[in-house]
Amino acid sequence: MEEISQRLYKFLCERVVGSEKIVLYRRQFFNVRDVFLNCTWTKSVEYVSSGSKAVGLHFQGSDLDIMFICKMPVQNNDVKSNSSTCKCINKHFLFLDVHIAQPGFCMIRVDQNHPKLVNKNRKKSQFGNMLSKCVVVTDSGAVLSGKIWKSINANLNCKKMPVKVNGPCLTTLDDSIDFAFALKCHNWAGIAYSFFTRSRSSNWPAEILIENIRHKGFLLVPVGSKSDSVEDNPLEWSVSFSQAEKLLIHSWNHTQFTCYALLKLFVKEVIKKAGNVDKLICSYFLKSTILWISEELSYSIWTPNNLIKCFMSCLQRLIYWNIHEYLPNYFIPEHNMIDRKFEGQPRAALVTILKTFYDIGWLNVLECHSLKEFHCFYAAKVAHSSHEFNIAIMPLVNMFGYDPTITEIVGNKHFDLCVDKVSNFDLSIKTRSIYLLCLICLSEEIAAETFYRSHQQSNKRNYSLRRKWFCPAIIATYKDSLSGWLRIALYFYFHKQYNEAITVLNYGRLTCTVEKLFTFNLRDCTDFFVTRSPKEILQNNATFKDIRLRTMRKFMLRPEPKTTIETDLFIHLSNKPRAILCPSVVFLHYIQFLCFYQLNDMTQLRISLQRLHWTVKNNYCIDRISPWKNRACLYLSRAYQIIGYEKEASFWLSVAQRLKDKSSKTQ
Repeated sequence: MEEISQRLYKFLCERVVGSEKIVLYRRQFFNVRDVFLNCTWTKSVEYVSSGSKAVGLHFQGSDLDIMFICKMPVQNNDVKSNSSTCKCINKHFLFLDVHIAQPGFCMIRVDQNHPKLVNKNRKKSQFGNMLSKCVVVTDSGAVLSGKIWKSINANLNCKKMPVKVNGPCLTTLDDSIDFAFALKCHNWAGIAYSFFTRSRSSNWPAEILIENIRHKGFLLVPVGSKSDSVEDNPLEWSVSFSQAEKLLIHSWNHTQFTCYALLKLFVKEVIKKAGNVDKLICSYFLKSTILWISEELSYSIWTPNNLIKCFMSCLQRLIYWNIHEYLPNYFIPEHNMIDRKFEGQPRAALVTILKTFYDIGWLNVLECHSLKEFHCFYAAKVAHSSHEFNIAIMPLVNMFGYDPTITEIVGNKHFDLCVDKVSNFDLSIKTRSIYLLCLICLSEEIAAETFYRSHQQSNKRNYSLRRKWFCPAIIATYKDSLSGWLRIALYFYFHKQYNEAITVLNYGRLTCTVEKLFTFNLRDCTDFFVTRSPKEILQNNATFKDIRLRTMRKFMLRPEPKTTIETDLFIHLSNKPRAILCPSVVFLHYIQFLCFYQLNDMTQLRISLQRLHWTVKNNYCIDRISPWKNRACLYLSRAYQIIGYEKEASFWLSVAQRLKDKSSKTQ
């Protein structure tokens, strides 16, 4: 059993979870991302990454929670607050009241007479004005409504991104990101008192970690307890320990972390598919389970040889809690997290499913789709340590998301921050490398967003902008092997410098090879890098040269309204300004074709058209997903139309339409 457990551990490290170093690099990535996004964030709000991805998990279905913590502290007096006690404390106007709510929940009382909330001062403060709209006057005084707070924040902060309400969070429609708008309380007082005082047989967590958690405080998120009705209590807030949980998970050894990942996979890919129990067991229950088990089992037990044993212990505990209908919150044990969530047949069905798989034994994990390639004689081929950084970071490249307001060419504080950090030799090489990646991604964003804006009529101001545009445009070429160069070639094309554009395109054409990465999940990156020779040691900061040479993404050029060049019908496929989305290699041959057309070089024109035709016909370096194939056919059709070959243009237009129809039916 120990040998099989170790093989399973190695498989998970290679194929699903990642090695200990890979997990560490992911955590560093999100730490850097938080620092970056807080660089110019308002002083009244702190941005914090949370959820599975932020703690180092990156498999399909891992979620990212984004906490927006309002820096208006809530005072915890651990007594029933009233208007008289509120007036005695001038610094605070929000007060915690846990005495009239169920364990794990609270009310937030408001001192409406506080100077910051009176009418004349309220108008000067955005938060003061917003708070006043959330206040509900009850028989026991004024309280802050969590439901109204969530609704107002949705209207203010999620205008460009459709979201749905999901407990205390606002969730994107594809369930990839949860946004939580929270308040913070620094003073624990009576909250979670037992967590700081209870004895632990495993001596985990350590005293120093418990003290760090005490100093972190806790969060209040806008969701109330369940009552006899279906609706949550609109006036209550839930006590959230997400920051403390993040510290605890970071303190686990890799076997504990791998067991947690295996438990999540098993519940998602086996338990939830075995019956209609999807809403009865959630990721947070699993996290709480392994936190409790970690307190009880000796730290020495958490080794790769005991992975299966530890997993089965967690599964057994889940069954026990569900049978007895009591799952205690790790910080506040008197808070039963499944209270009023399991009633009648659904709860019994969940217990039956859990017991069935527990009786099967450890072989039940083989039901997981993610473990379909695992067998008892599996021999891991873990990538050489020099490539672990690439394996960890490359799948996260697209996690750098920016707001259009930060993509100005000049005076960009995020750009300055990244340059500062990259040149700071007091930081580790890996941390500086992540900031360098951040700089590359930001530069790509700036170059794409400001392309049209900086290439208008030739006056002095726009000439200056064009010169400054080239700096991020050149840095952006490090994001992949081709799309950055395509943008620069398009710049030359729009300014009628066709020979210069052709030179750039000829260079780019040399980088178009089929072995490049087009997707960036852990499996693809691992397979890609394990083939590299162990002796091939990368030099410092060579990671991004490696990314540049070995990856290729689709080309995207964003439109901006009311610009002259964006209406160029040779480039855009319709009169309406839309983003250009096309396989990079197709767009390369198409722009090269246009340059020779403008130069009236018929020999090279035919050659470039033949290359474009062959590329589209043979799907060379083209993702076979219909939308990109459709766009490739449209550009080939446009090329034939430009030179008057109507028959060929009509044929490829019909192919594009068939692909579009097929894609619509699939969706």
